[in-house]
Amino acid sequence: MKRTATYLCIALLACACGKGELDPASLTGNPFDADYDGPPVFVYDSTYTQTVTIPGGVIVNQVIAFHVKSELLPVNTGYSVEVVETVTGDRAVINPDPPNSHGFRYQPCGPVVGRSASNCAFPTTMTPPRRKGVRPLQ
Repeated sequence: MKRTATYLCIALLACACGKGELDPASLTGNPFDADYDGPPVFVYDSTYTQTVTIPGGVIVNQVIAFHVKSELLPVNTGYSVEVVETVTGDRAVINPDPPNSHGFRYQPCGPVVGRSASNCAFPTTMTPPRRKGVRPLQ
């Protein structure tokens, strides 16, 4: 019995070893990787204005609408998108709008007169859902 257990342990160790080396630099097909080099994940839909009435006046905000090509992601993957303002460097993490969809709406730069939405922001990275003990964005 002891001899059989020893042979089984040796056989198990022999089968578990030698699976080959992985080259992390070649793993660039996951959209959640910073080095992703596949097809574009973000698709621009439109830019429009949204009127907000406040006491004493009206504010007109620009909105950039875009969606994520969900076919590039694993099924039932939840995610947020980090948007970086190219002029100011400000960052914002936005969630799907409406919830549980692949569409996003972003109001760049706030209500600033004379500032074009195309000069302000575009989604740069995707963030997988947070898991206990993991903080995906720095």
